[in-house]
Amino acid sequence: MKNPFTGDKKAFFAEGQKQRQGLILLKDRIKAGSIKDSCPHFYIYSPPGLGKSHTINSALEKENISYERVMGNISMWAFGVTLATVNFKKDKNEEVIFSVDDCDVLFKDTASINIMKNVLEGNKCFHYQKNLTNLSQLDELQQQAIKKHMKNGQMGFKVPTDKFRFIFTSNLKLPTSQDPESKKKKIDLFAIRDRVRPIDFDLQPEVQWGWICDIAINTNVIPKKIPRSVVLEACHFMFDNWNNLTTQSVRTIKHMCDDYIHYKGHYKFIWTTQYLN
Repeated sequence: MKNPFTGDKKAFFAEGQKQRQGLILLKDRIKAGSIKDSCPHFYIYSPPGLGKSHTINSALEKENISYERVMGNISMWAFGVTLATVNFKKDKNEEVIFSVDDCDVLFKDTASINIMKNVLEGNKCFHYQKNLTNLSQLDELQQQAIKKHMKNGQMGFKVPTDKFRFIFTSNLKLPTSQDPESKKKKIDLFAIRDRVRPIDFDLQPEVQWGWICDIAINTNVIPKKIPRSVVLEACHFMFDNWNNLTTQSVRTIKHMCDDYIHYKGHYKFIWTTQYLN
């Protein structure tokens, strides 16, 4: 679609659109890749609120690339149960792609990072080394899957991950070799960076705005019943008040457009009273 803005906004919208297209094109690398690649996993970082998980998952679906979605804030136990269940159901040599939304919790401490290091490289195995006291809380299929991955005399369970590819999305940027290594966690996270293909979107605020507006204008995130003029009005409002907004995200502009429906002629008043600090 033709760039609907002028002046600086036109340039920021174009750059945001360009950056988001770079994320969408990642689908081609994923489609052409396999578990045999030297580094088959991806870790996508951006500031929060840009809908990166939705963008990459939508791109995969348009290409008919099947994947297993893992929701954010999942515990290490629940992550292991998911891996075990998928491995239990799949064919022996079948490769599986996992899209892990907002994966920060999987890298929250040294113990978790060490588990994930082995998932991605080396042993290529998820090893949960705790007593399974909550096994009875799982459904029948999950219990069967866990039991299949248990070994007599060993605590916990192990799931081979050599047929799994992971796409992580996160608001946590993995440190680079240039970052200070004063903290142990940073050193551990650098080891994760070395085991994935990091895709970093370090965007200035104006480009974040352009990215969000590209989603609002050029995808189906905003219902068609919302006039285009209102969507553009919301985009201008976000840009002009960026530093005073209570939230700066795709959800923000979705809620603003919803206000047009629910508050009729008073939506501008709602914007100024509900979305500004």
